Amino acid sequence: MPRFLDGGHDRAGMLAGPLDLVQDGTLVIHDDGRPLPGGRRAQTLLTEAVDANLPVLARLAFFIA
Repeated sequence: MPRFLDGGHDRAGMLAGPLDLVQDGTLVIHDDGRPLPGGRRAQTLLTEAVDANLPVLARLAFFIA
């Protein structure tokens, strides 16, 4: 997902881009071993992943102001 971490996307864009990829089948995410086709659960999992990892990426100086 580096293309959504290019500095041109806010948090909403970092969520919307990958969710679009899940919904069109380009990206597959799993919930308890089962692939999700999109929808509310996929959005929840992506939101949790972004929220959990943004501070880590910032701490590792992945983002430059």
